[in-house]
Amino acid sequence: MSDDTLGKVLGTIAGFAGLGMVGAMLVNRRGGSAVNPYGHVLENPKAYGGVHPLSLEAFVLKANPALAASEEVITSRRTCRPVVAQLLFELVRSRNLKKGDEVLDVGAGRFDLGKEYLNSRGIVSIPYDPYNRTEEENQRALDVAIRGDVDACLCSNVLNVVRDPVHRAHVVWLCAQSVRFTGGKSSAWFAIWEGTKSGKGKLYAGDMWQENRKASTYLKEIRPYFHYVEPRILYGLTVIQASCPKLDESP
Repeated sequence: MSDDTLGKVLGTIAGFAGLGMVGAMLVNRRGGSAVNPYGHVLENPKAYGGVHPLSLEAFVLKANPALAASEEVITSRRTCRPVVAQLLFELVRSRNLKKGDEVLDVGAGRFDLGKEYLNSRGIVSIPYDPYNRTEEENQRALDVAIRGDVDACLCSNVLNVVRDPVHRAHVVWLCAQSVRFTGGKSSAWFAIWEGTKSGKGKLYAGDMWQENRKASTYLKEIRPYFHYVEPRILYGLTVIQASCPKLDESP
């Protein structure tokens, strides 16, 4: 048995034995990469100067080292609103989310109404938002994502407020890393606010960006990271469901 295969087998055993991050971060002896219990292979965390291997910083370093020093000037942090996203209501209503599920909410914003709504339904929600959440909250979310076994990853009205395509790719890649590679009911769900649908991005009020693109135009940005990507309509809400992440797809 090869070292790669042994690492994955032991990682799976450790994960199902309830060893948490011990199993999740089992180190492959040959490549020095981390293998989580569900088969996702990640670079050694030390390769990025101590930053989390699923962080934006690590993604940018791997995707394009020339952009390593760049920053997202337009944070769009003020685009979040104190409401429960419609995506959450419709996923619960359609029973794509149910009691006992654990979800990662990427781009959750600074308000807890969505988290509280899901918690009231017996669903554990872990928020992630680099511009609206504390460092501790985001670290916890990335530690959950790296396990690769959440029941669902939610990304509601996030891609449409991110101007930089590299940063949008990181959002999709993070979602892909968090769900099970076996698919099934473990999916990433993307809801898009289409704005004017003109395809012409615009900056509002100085720091709030909107892509103003139809939801269908995001399919080409999501498909590189998932084997199955399809638009769906949940009680009138157009969403994109993505499952079975491409484990060999690096940023």
